[in-house]
Amino acid sequence: NQNFLNKGLAYSLEARANTQELGLTKNPIKVAAWAKQKDANFSSSHATSSGKEQADMGVEVLGQLSQDWQVLGSAKRVKATQKLSNISDKVETLDKHSVSAIWNYDANSSIVTELEHVGLNTQTTATASSEKSEAGLVGVRVNRKVNSELDVFGSVQTSFAEKNYASNDAFTVGAKYS
Repeated sequence: NQNFLNKGLAYSLEARANTQELGLTKNPIKVAAWAKQKDANFSSSHATSSGKEQADMGVEVLGQLSQDWQVLGSAKRVKATQKLSNISDKVETLDKHSVSAIWNYDANSSIVTELEHVGLNTQTTATASSEKSEAGLVGVRVNRKVNSELDVFGSVQTSFAEKNYASNDAFTVGAKYS
């Protein structure tokens, strides 16, 4: 079966720029864009595309507004095509758009907020069927560096405006010792 051969080609193009390093702005604004394409069954030491041709493209902008504030905006599309038969393909398209703000309110603490829109469209060509789902997500994360070896954090996330989308509510409390 052709869907289980671990061979294929992959292509990747990535560009990054920092406006401060280019002498254009006082505070850094980092811009990144990428486009990646993997054949069905492309295999490497860390990933196999499992019989799906994949295209991944996106853009991110991270701006440092001040010493204490950063904002991040991103848009991403991942499209996976799987050959089901000689006359049918299944195409899944995932679109994500997000904006985040990071506030470092003292030398050891930060609050991160994120607002995201997620949309998934699944189409099968032979039956001309289509299924769409989408939702908004909002989250907050608080980080605190207790000392040079211990960081503690807590986060909460909820989904809203769900359309054919499973609720995605979560919370996390944790620590990192290094």
